[in-house]
This record gives sequence, C-alpha cells and structure tokens, in this order.
Amino acid sequence: MKRKLLAMKHILLAGLAALITTTTLLGTEPEAFTPKPDTTRAIHPTDPGRAFMMNAKIGIFVHYTAGQSDFAYGKPNPQPWDLDAHADAFDVKAFADAVEDMGAQYVIMTSFHAAMRLLGPSKVMVDIGMPTHQSKRDMIGDLADELNRRNLALCLYVHPTDQHDLSQEERALFGWGPEVDGQPGPKLGLWPNPKWDAFLLGLFKEISQRYGKRVSGYWIDQHSGKLFPDAGRLAVALRAGNPDAVIWQNSGAYVPAGLSLEDAWCAPEGGQLAHGADDQHCLLPLKDWWYQSDEVVVPVEELFRAVARHNGCPGKKCGVDIGLTPYATGYAPKVKAMMAEFGKLWRERKVSLLNTRPSTILKIEQNAVPWPIVATDSLDGSTVYVHVLIPPAGKSISLPALADARKIISASLLLGGTEVKFKQSEKAVELSLPEEVKWDTVDTVIVLGIE
Repeated sequence: MKRKLLAMKHILLAGLAALITTTTLLGTEPEAFTPKPDTTRAIHPTDPGRAFMMNAKIGIFVHYTAGQSDFAYGKPNPQPWDLDAHADAFDVKAFADAVEDMGAQYVIMTSFHAAMRLLGPSKVMVDIGMPTHQSKRDMIGDLADELNRRNLALCLYVHPTDQHDLSQEERALFGWGPEVDGQPGPKLGLWPNPKWDAFLLGLFKEISQRYGKRVSGYWIDQHSGKLFPDAGRLAVALRAGNPDAVIWQNSGAYVPAGLSLEDAWCAPEGGQLAHGADDQHCLLPLKDWWYQSDEVVVPVEELFRAVARHNGCPGKKCGVDIGLTPYATGYAPKVKAMMAEFGKLWRERKVSLLNTRPSTILKIEQNAVPWPIVATDSLDGSTVYVHVLIPPAGKSISLPALADARKIISASLLLGGTEVKFKQSEKAVELSLPEEVKWDTVDTVIVLGIE
C-alpha cells in the first residue's frame, strides 16, 4: 500500500512539474492573436488584402497629420509640427470604437502627409538626414493591431511627390534650391530627381516590410504636374511586405507614368454623392475632410443612400470610403453621433449589401440623378435585393424583366418581413406594397427569392 501511495505521489509531482513548465512556457510564449470569425463579412481582413478589399463596401478615409490635425475638440493644441506629440496623443481605441460603431470594414489612414512626417519609426528617414520626420511611437502599428483585433482592415495613404513642405535645409539634401512652388520647373530644381526616387522607394519598401499583412493596402496621392517616373516601381515597393496588398492611385493619375490600373485601381480624392464613377469612391459628409470638423453638411440618410447607390452600380471595387478625420482624442460629438446613426441604418440593412454584388439578374438602367432604385444579388444568385431609395408617389414600382427568364418565388420587405405583391411577365416586374405599408424614407429593401 505504501508503495502504491509513493508511486502515486511521484506521478502527481511529475504531472505538477509538467504543468508548471507548461505554464512557464506559455507565459514566455504568448499565443498569437486569432480573431473570431465574422460570418457577416465575405472575407476576413487577415485573408489576402486584395480579395477582402475588392468585396468591401464601406471604409473611412482619414487625413491625420502633424501640422494640420488638432488634439482635442474645443481645447488648445501644442506646437503644430510636434510629430511625437501628435503620434503619442492619438487614441487608437476611441478611433476604432467610432469606426466599428459606424459599420466600416476598413480605414485609410495617412502614414505621412504634410512635410512627410511619418507616424512611426523609420531608419530610412534617419539615414537620409531627417530624423525628426519619424515618430518614436509606432502609431501606425498600434492602429493596425487595434483595427485588426476587431476584424477591420487598415490601409495607408502615401504621397510620392510631397516634398514642397520640406524646409530649405531638407530640400538641399536632394539638391533642390530654397524656392518651391509645388510644381516642377526652375524653382523646384531637378525633377525627376534620382536621389529623391531612391529615398522614396526605400521608404515605401520599409513601410511595407515593417507592417506586412497588418496593412491591407495603400492609397497613392499626387500633385498635378508632378508624376513619379517609372511609376510601376511604386507598386513593387509597396508590396514588398504584402504581395497581395491593394493599391489605389488618385484619379488614375500615374497611369501615364507606368502604373497600370491592374496594379493600382482608380480612386478619386473627393466625389459627388449621386454617382460612384470609379472603382473606389470618396464621399464627404462634413464641411472639411482633411481637417477636423463638427459640421455635418450631408444628412446621414442621404449618406447611406449614396453607399447603397454605389454598391448597386456595376463594375465597382472597394465600395465607398467616407472622408472623416478625427481629433487625436476621437471624433467631435456631432460627428460621432452621425457615425453611430449611420451604423444603425447599416446594421438594419447590411444583409442586402454585404456579401452581394451589383445585380446581373435585375438590370436597372440609371438614367435619373439621383438614382431612385438599385439592385444587388446574393453571391449564390438565389436572392435579389431591390433598394427603393426615392419613394414613388403610389404603392407600386415597375422594373425590367429578370435576366434569363428567371422566376420570382417570393417577395417581402427586409425590415419586418411583410409580404410584397409581385407580377412578373416576359417584359417587366411589378412590385406593390400593401395599402397599410409606407415606403421607407431612407431605403425600402424588397427581398426577391429567385427560383
């Protein structure tokens, strides 16, 4: 009996020792973060960036930069060009809370802008002789981790020809004179500039390799009249750390310089609400979008309708990005409330936009501005979502016949599930609300079950 007890004691001690060893190892080797799957998204942000971004519907575009951005709503700010102060002050959690509340799937954030002050560390900046143009805090990395943790993707704004804000001494590092007017020519000095090209490509490569797949894409800005030569090199450098990263170029400006629209999609910097004419489209709900603002000039209902219009328009990628720049401490109260209200509208109707594509089953010509009706298909083609964005005078709408003689087997309102009457012929489809039901003033979504 004593031998059995002694043997059991040895086994218990050995097991306890193994448990302590395992616990110690786990303490020194933390588990890699594994985000919970989100079944409402077609593709997870940790999947290849290009596939996720191509299917994304809503993003937020941010111009946060030393020299222009303020710290807190209604409070005084420190020196405007204090890069470390700007990087240290940015509250990634408060920002991510607002983004998540709005329902956005990705963020485009300035990695640098005015005077090329990078919101993270950079050996390239130090080596070229501009050590004050990189921050001690890796704000970009902190933001990437906070967003990715919430299943949100981060993309970075970059600028290849933003040297006009540099000081005279900094311009001299590249052989440029003291006078700069932002355009090529005698005042700017040598352009194109091989030394600048090497520096810029090195910086882009460093950024891409530092963040890898934590960053899903890059948005390349431009100045009219200054095109980076052999611009295809920009895409190569920006994909050094993530070969699948999405790249946009401002209005397709670098195509003449060799950056194809296959390598970098066209994305205008600002746009109209009625039409989404490019692959990605920016909407501006505030008075200003590159500075902070608390003046909302576009009603949230119209902002949502604009998102629905764009996502029902054939041939688009990346959906809509909405220009909203926060203070370092977060968004102004009115803007945050607007974002939350948009999020409510989005969550109520997102099944009709997420995991969908512009309808090929119900093809609606867009002759009116703004577009009154658009349609989206589920990815398996079993459902068509009809978005009635401008209510008609009566209870009925007339639509084209379905492609390939497809048959409707059911029709109902997305919100509430009320049955909608339908008539279908070889030439048209008619949908009618019950007498007691009113059109939704934001977006009446009618769900068509397709045979």
